[in-house]
Amino acid sequence: MLALYFTVGRERLTVPASFVIEVLPAVELQPARPNPNGIVVLGLLRHRGRVVPLVDPTGQASVWEPRLSRRIIVVEASLPGESVPRRIGLSADRVLDLRPIMTNALHAASDEASSFDAAFADEEGIVRRIDVVDWVRRVHHAEAE
Repeated sequence: MLALYFTVGRERLTVPASFVIEVLPAVELQPARPNPNGIVVLGLLRHRGRVVPLVDPTGQASVWEPRLSRRIIVVEASLPGESVPRRIGLSADRVLDLRPIMTNALHAASDEASSFDAAFADEEGIVRRIDVVDWVRRVHHAEAE
């Protein structure tokens, strides 16, 4: 499986490349309403005619500050019962590279409340894989409430 590797703070994360639509430079965002599920939406951006909420996949940030090295990873996933895929943006401090993940090296995430579905170790430490479908479901479910 091919994956995009990136960092948020000191955490190394990965997202399956099949979900990635585009990687954008940091931009100014429009404010977002607070949502009732506790998911912090950092702001809204316009992407190819659609409004896309931006989130910090680690859940640590509450404010978006565009910086030169920051990126927005636009991901898309289809939710059950919906015909149009939904998009969210994942904030990234740095995008590292695109490379394969050996699926036999993945370990299931132990925290059921987490939006990470697996983790693995490489030569630089622990890398957590983002559960894109879960993130998209949680962010867009919160918007509907």
